[in-house]
Amino acid sequence: MNVLFKLGSLLALFTTVAKIVANMGWISHPVLTWIAANAAFLYGLAVGLAVAGLTRKIVLILLAITGVYIVLKLWGGM
Repeated sequence: MNVLFKLGSLLALFTTVAKIVANMGWISHPVLTWIAANAAFLYGLAVGLAVAGLTRKIVLILLAITGVYIVLKLWGGM
């Protein structure tokens, strides 16, 4: 396994635990509150790291699809 994949997996696990702890009110800390509020961003970052760690081809395909979508959206085709 790649280092980026492991880092993404650990970030997702840490975000999940921190969100549960913050939502249950067991520990009140500003960092946990921030993590709970920005969990979607952190999950996105974790998935991005994991996918980038698995293979770069998937990331390139997703970037190409996104690029085509943006061009069509700007051109008025969609």
